[in-house]
Amino acid sequence: MSGTVSHIERVRRESARAAQHEHLRLRTPMDRQVDIFQIIEGAGIWLMFQPTRQLFGAYQRRGEAVGIILNSNHPSTLQRYTAAHEYAHHVLGHQESLDDQEDIEVFTPGLSDLEVAAQAFAADFLIPLQVVNHALRIMGSPIRQPTLAPVDAYKLSLHLGASYAATVSQLVALKKISVSAARSLRNQQPIAIKEQIGRARPEDSRADVWILDESESGRELTPRINDEVHVLLREMPSTGYVWRVQQPASDASNHPTSANLIIVRDIFEEPPDSHLYGTCGNRRFVFKVTHPGPYTLRIEKQRPWQVDAKPVSVFEANITASERPTGQTDHGLSEHQKQLLTAA
Repeated sequence: MSGTVSHIERVRRESARAAQHEHLRLRTPMDRQVDIFQIIEGAGIWLMFQPTRQLFGAYQRRGEAVGIILNSNHPSTLQRYTAAHEYAHHVLGHQESLDDQEDIEVFTPGLSDLEVAAQAFAADFLIPLQVVNHALRIMGSPIRQPTLAPVDAYKLSLHLGASYAATVSQLVALKKISVSAARSLRNQQPIAIKEQIGRARPEDSRADVWILDESESGRELTPRINDEVHVLLREMPSTGYVWRVQQPASDASNHPTSANLIIVRDIFEEPPDSHLYGTCGNRRFVFKVTHPGPYTLRIEKQRPWQVDAKPVSVFEANITASERPTGQTDHGLSEHQKQLLTAA
């Protein structure tokens, strides 16, 4: 009978509504990434990162004690999505769950109601409609049926703090893109997109690659340790005006720890017709995030010999680099909970 909602679809809808109600209860800000790790800790749940083989995550409730384990070998975006899935088990009143890739990332007819519910909750909790709309506006994309190339979808996933695959799937669920558009986006692997953006494979294949141009001056970024930030700025060498990074950004070879960012590459990319006098190219600055915390990146365009002259153009980006949940190491309890144990 047309219009009849299947049992599985009913479970998914109820779980999605539960995610929305949880955000209302928590008064979650909807103009930024959902801070899932902080939410878990705020709920009094022990959060542990450990290297595991096939296991993506686990949830267990024993009386008043509740714990979540995440695979420390996974990239941070996948850890965040898995964390939302395990938090779903907690909010939905489940007792325990051991979750592999099929439970976290793949919807199959054989999944239990428990895992179907956790999947639906996780998607709407970590990637809610309001945060998606906010991110699309920042990117200058329409919020209704945006046309997204793979690079655009990847950029959106960075804003959301979610994996590329999870972002594409949620865009379909939110009716932002069609199933066929999603299929086309999934044909492109994230590592290939990173190589396209950076013109080279990142040193750390798990790291993300952020890219900005002159039109995006003033943007706010939330990269993580080891992520790369690429800034592309138009430059015409024949005029004598060049872009120069202002301190305290440092050169990796001389001052590797004097700032949150280090310059790992500074090159002028010539256009194909570079044999023509007066043509413009791009100055590409590549930075690596080395330390957590806020930092204002400032790059000025001026003639180097005109020391006292004001720059003809200024590019700035406000960067807040996220600390690993586990602090200096990539495994163990979250840093905040370690401090609680130490103080006890």
